[in-house]
Amino acid sequence: MGSALAATLLERGHPTTVRPTRRRWSTGARGRPRYPRRPSRPAPPIIVCVLDHDALHATLDAVADSLAGKSLVNLTSGSPGHAQEAAAWARSHSVDYLDGAIMTTPPGVGSPEMMFLYSGSRTVLYAHRPALEALGGPLHLGTEPGLASLYDAALLGLDNALPELLKATMERTRDAGHGSSSYASVIEVLRKGVGGA
Repeated sequence: MGSALAATLLERGHPTTVRPTRRRWSTGARGRPRYPRRPSRPAPPIIVCVLDHDALHATLDAVADSLAGKSLVNLTSGSPGHAQEAAAWARSHSVDYLDGAIMTTPPGVGSPEMMFLYSGSRTVLYAHRPALEALGGPLHLGTEPGLASLYDAALLGLDNALPELLKATMERTRDAGHGSSSYASVIEVLRKGVGGA
């Protein structure tokens, strides 16, 4: 997912520095590798998307002394408790924190129809909106840092339950004497209405 985020930012003209585990390199605005220089304009947000909460802390702890006064956007999957802990860590290091949840797979990154949920600092969202909009449609849920993770888990649960729900309702319409094709056509109309397709 991190590669998809970085590639999309580059494609949209946002200079991007990538920090792999063992080396540091930047692909710049045109994709040509270079070592990062001190920026002359306000620093872009630090966007982190790593494997898990432990990897997040390992990544941030290594550079903690250089983060004061910067904006951190955490797109690492986790629980609301993880988000609150990360926000507390950020406050203790004078970092402005925005938590996020990516509601798509890597191929969907960059599409405005794909939702990115955010919670935490509105200042970070508004200050860096062009970069965040390049990744997908941003939706700020509130200043409580754990809200994005909470909604992510709830929507994932709904997504997992939906096939069984559709099967059960299809069986009920069939038992009432209606064919599955008429039910499927209603679902298709609803899907288009909700998805805007």
